[in-house]
Amino acid sequence: MKAIKTAGGGRGAVGSAATKGEGGLSRSALIGTSWLLVQNAGTRVISFGSQIILAKLLAPSDFGNIGLALTVTTLASVVANFGVDDVLLQRQRTLRFWASPAFVTSLGLGLFSFLAVVGIAPLAALIYRSPILLSILPLMALALPLTALSTVPTAQIRARLDFGFWRLTRLSNWQSRSS
Repeated sequence: MKAIKTAGGGRGAVGSAATKGEGGLSRSALIGTSWLLVQNAGTRVISFGSQIILAKLLAPSDFGNIGLALTVTTLASVVANFGVDDVLLQRQRTLRFWASPAFVTSLGLGLFSFLAVVGIAPLAALIYRSPILLSILPLMALALPLTALSTVPTAQIRARLDFGFWRLTRLSNWQSRSS
């Protein structure tokens, strides 16, 4: 192992440990990026396939009503996923201290989004001239607080760089949301 002089005049080790750490991080980043690409492609394929199946199973008017309901719930999901996971990732080293407040915040935003969709359902039904939205929107909005329950565990998995497990959970979430 090579030795170099450190700033304090002592000797520091350069070699397998330092190189391994840098190589491990590069390898982890490459693997993580690969998993994200596979996950992204997989969710798009599943989403496209589920839309094709829904189009075959549903009457055109029913398929259109689902599309109208998705416009409302997608806007509400922006509020429900307001970046709590990003804050947790920025505070990786103190994640255990932030987990409980983040969980409460995420669940609160999810519940608020759910209630907002339920409250807006009559207006959406009036604007879109589709009374069936009064029953479809609350059912679809149930996913908002349920998705909020996974915010903290997902951030913990991402902080540990466990992208393989994260990919599987994201893929199953997209599959259940698009069906």
